[in-house]
Amino acid sequence: MDMDVVIPTEADLSLAISKLSKIGYTYEGERGIDGRHAFTQPSRLPAHHLYVCAAANPELGRHIAFRDCLRANPDVAKTYGLLKKRLADRFGSDREGYSNAKTAFIAEVLSKRSRNS
Repeated sequence: MDMDVVIPTEADLSLAISKLSKIGYTYEGERGIDGRHAFTQPSRLPAHHLYVCAAANPELGRHIAFRDCLRANPDVAKTYGLLKKRLADRFGSDREGYSNAKTAFIAEVLSKRSRNS
C-alpha cells in the first residue's frame, strides 16, 4: 500500500521528517523521483510505502490520477491487484524491483486516461 503525506511546500519537509522520525519512520531520500520523499515504516506496522510530497508536486498528481483511474475502473483495479500479488511473490522484500516492475502497467493506465480526457 502506498500512502502520501501532503505538505504545503518543500520548505515544510524538515518538519515532516522530524515528526515522522519521532514515531519510528526512517527517511530514505527521494529515491530517484524529485520531490517524492520516501520513508521506511517502523517494523511494528504492516508493510506499506510512505511518501511525503508537496501539494504541487507532479508525482503526487500522478498518484492521485492513478488512484482515480482504479476507483473508476474495477476491472483495471482487479488486474492491478493481481499484478501486485504476482510481483510480491516474485520480488519478496526487493522493494525497488517490485516498484520498478509495476511501472509499465501504471504508465499504460495513465496514458490511456490522458488519451481519453
